[in-house]
Amino acid sequence: MSDDLDLVRASAKAAKNGIREEAWVPVEERGKLVVPIFAPPLVFYTLRELHDLVASRPPPRYLAKGVWPEDAYGVESAEMKVGKTFSAADLAVAVASGGSWFGAFPIERPGPVVAFLGEGGDRKMDRRLAAVAEFYGIADYLDLPITVCLRAPHLNDEQHLQIVAAKLDEVRPVLVILDPLYLSVRGAHGSQLYEMGSILEAIQSLCQQAGSALFVSTHHNRGRGEGLSRISGAGPAEWGRVILTGVIKSKRKNEETSESIVVVQFDFVGDEIPDTTLTIRRRVRAIVPGDLASPLVYSVEVIGNELPADSSGTDMPPSHRRVLEVVNTAGAWLNTAQIGDKLADGGHPLKRPTILAATKALVEEGLIDRLVSGGSAFQWHALSEPEGAEDEL
Repeated sequence: MSDDLDLVRASAKAAKNGIREEAWVPVEERGKLVVPIFAPPLVFYTLRELHDLVASRPPPRYLAKGVWPEDAYGVESAEMKVGKTFSAADLAVAVASGGSWFGAFPIERPGPVVAFLGEGGDRKMDRRLAAVAEFYGIADYLDLPITVCLRAPHLNDEQHLQIVAAKLDEVRPVLVILDPLYLSVRGAHGSQLYEMGSILEAIQSLCQQAGSALFVSTHHNRGRGEGLSRISGAGPAEWGRVILTGVIKSKRKNEETSESIVVVQFDFVGDEIPDTTLTIRRRVRAIVPGDLASPLVYSVEVIGNELPADSSGTDMPPSHRRVLEVVNTAGAWLNTAQIGDKLADGGHPLKRPTILAATKALVEEGLIDRLVSGGSAFQWHALSEPEGAEDEL
């Protein structure tokens, strides 16, 4: 395999030198479209050779513990305005600094990052990266090993891929970020699985040769449903080893400070990771509202992970478990509206009839207390400890 890697590195350097010597020509002016695959020639192994090859490597690690293996390529797909670029920026800063992604997933393989950030422009990206680094207390963030390209490479453009190959060979990153995908597949038919597969394979191969994880950002479609069915077009969901989907649970704006406050639920699925759900509250504002040059203030707070364990021993519906958690942690009697407000603040809003059905079932199962107040109105509270409970401790 070392010979194969040498060939790839030599090819990348030759391509880099060649690009310096001749002017770049837009792909549409070259008369034909080529989709090269920068990979070694086909290599075959016996089972013993395959086993020995894998066994000779260090034990595999996660890039981000529990949710992203160090050699995985995958996709983040989310609704519009969910903050996908902030998620990518948070990951880039965490990997480059050896921190934790969202403050929740420790980075096990810190190192250089190459980020292709095609939306927003230089000023916007500088403010976002600075804000994320400031939140994590990184004073010397300008020295972080993050290399940024403010264009998304065209993955069906041979010269673009040669430039990418040369940069990866130079930097040897542990993570490559491509945001967004739609700018990188110019001219391709997003509904054609085989066509998208051939395009995605090119950047996948380059990253694998460099020993890098690959994080690709894309958009949800405008349809209904949830999870993988919401990812736009064919290809990304079938291709990715890790799929991260994000949906907005609540969103509001502070009228005084113009701060954007968004609660987002992220779901991670993959062939080598446990299904994981993380809910965060992300806040973003400018120090001086309305000033486009003002530094941004960014924060992210984990407000929920997996649903709480079912304390009843029965197959409790998710809505019941959420209501049970709110009532048990409130420390006070709550009416229907108060339960609804707390659920919405936690990113899991429920309609009033659903809350009433859940509280009725929880009372009948002996999991919460009910108090009649104001005529037919109800309030609910966590179960009171039996008399003498403290004496038994």
